[in-house]
Order: sequence, then C-alpha cells, then structure tokens
Amino acid sequence: CTLNRQSRTRSVARSISRGAKRGPLGNPDSLHVSHGAVIIKLSNEKNPKGLGGDGNPFSWHQCTWWAWEERSDVFNTAVNAGVPRGGSRGVHQGQTVWVWDGARWFYNAQRAGIPTGQTPVAGALVGWDEHTGNPWGHIAYVESVRSSTSIVISDCNGFTLVCASRAINPHNYAGPLEGYVYGG
Repeated sequence: CTLNRQSRTRSVARSISRGAKRGPLGNPDSLHVSHGAVIIKLSNEKNPKGLGGDGNPFSWHQCTWWAWEERSDVFNTAVNAGVPRGGSRGVHQGQTVWVWDGARWFYNAQRAGIPTGQTPVAGALVGWDEHTGNPWGHIAYVESVRSSTSIVISDCNGFTLVCASRAINPHNYAGPLEGYVYGG
C-alpha cells in the first residue's frame, strides 16, 4: 500500500496447530490481482490473470505485461499474421531490445494490418517510441479520453514495477508519441 507516497507492507499469516492436515491455506483460483495491488475475490474464474493461468508471455508488471492483460487480442492477431512471438531485435543504447518492447506494439500492429491512428479512443493501446535512457519505449491502455491532450491511461512501469491509472497529456509523456492501436 502507499500512504502519503510512502510504501507500507502488511503481512497476513495464519497459524496451523500441531497435527493439523497439511495443504494450501487458500485456493489461489479465488483471487485476481488487478493493477498490482488490489486483490478481488472472483466467483467463477479459474485462472487469475497475470499469474501464469492465462498465458501472459510478458514479465510481471512490465508495460508489455499490462498491455497483454488489457488487449491480448493485439498480440494474438499480430502473431497470427506473422509477427514473431518474441526474440531480440539486437542492441540499442547498450541494452538488448525485443520484438515486443513497448515501442514495438504500434509498429507490430501496423505490420499485421491492425487499425492504428493518431486519435485517442477509449479501449485502444497507446505507444511511445524509444528515447534517451529508455531503448524499449512504452505502451499503455487508454481508459478514457477527455481531449486530444488529456487521456486517462492505465499502465505498468518496468522500472518501478508499479501499475496505476492517471490522466496524462500523451504528447508530453514517455518519449515520442507513436499513436494508438485500435483493433486486434
């Protein structure tokens, strides 16, 4: 939890008396982690998202992980159209860069014929290109649109591993704006 910009951690434990049956304390299928912090009980869902149960191929709490959680259709459609599932694109700024880095979702969507554009739309992905200090770029999910210069996004930050929603100006955010991925 965060309170006044200070992180707080709470542990929950349960003691088991000597001689008790062994086994799990809870059913992991009954929980879902949303935005990396909120735990919600689910009634009928067997595979919680992002915990390996739904096949997310990206590292937990990276921007690409969140993009896949929100719009796996973009990834799946592009892969079905011939975009590689993964692999290195080489080295840039001294770092290994990947086929599905944040900066590549927009271009991979275009390569696959998925509709893209420059107008923000709720439900789209929004991508920013690589820039100095970040050779991977960034990808986020558009929650709502206030105007062309004010959108609400949800995303995860691979540097801090924090997921959140916030209003931003997409033209002044995380590097050069590539555009929006609509279909998938």
